[in-house]
Amino acid sequence: MTDATRQFPAVSPDAGVIRQVLADAPELMGVSISFEEGAQGALHSHPHVQSTFVESGRFRFHLAGKEFEVVPGDSFVIPSNATHGICLAPPIRFESTLTEGACRKPLMLFVTSKRSKQPEAAAQIVNCTLTEPSGIDALRDTRGLPAEKCAADRLIDAGLIKPEIVRAHKPPMEASGPAISPFKEPPELRVAFIDALEENSCEMIGAEDAAGAIIDATNNVPEAFDS
Repeated sequence: MTDATRQFPAVSPDAGVIRQVLADAPELMGVSISFEEGAQGALHSHPHVQSTFVESGRFRFHLAGKEFEVVPGDSFVIPSNATHGICLAPPIRFESTLTEGACRKPLMLFVTSKRSKQPEAAAQIVNCTLTEPSGIDALRDTRGLPAEKCAADRLIDAGLIKPEIVRAHKPPMEASGPAISPFKEPPELRVAFIDALEENSCEMIGAEDAAGAIIDATNNVPEAFDS
């Protein structure tokens, strides 16, 4: 008879791979496996049938000599004694593009108003809110994974940022694609940035033309507010 209260430790069978048995019985086993970027699950086989479900991430799977990619929500069965292995899939890159096409932008932008009577004091308050322990603890994960390393490390160490969020954050931040300006409003400016970057990425326009389109759109924003 299986002990339903038994706890299993997390182990690392391969570099960057964390494996933890969730439940175990003679005829069935439940296992959770997570991968750090660049980690691989070595090719192996076992007599029992394996049912796999992808919770998060994008993976390249090797099964019985064939290779395929899986994404969140995918599930499949591995037959008994079939050789299989897995690794994280690299960022998507289309043949017609110059980069992986990963465009990055901040979730939030913190600024001080030019109308502030004490701009230096206002800037110090913003800085303390984003980088001091008390401010980091107050904001917690309300702005996603912070760009400031000290804030991100503090929240990750405290378990306040889900591991899958941290893993999902790495590929776009490490890709060679351009970074989108933090401007979010008005919508016309956001669209101008995205259109220019996409057209440049697909080699429809050059870098100078893309920059010119963004500059023109940016300069038109104050005019729209003044009218």
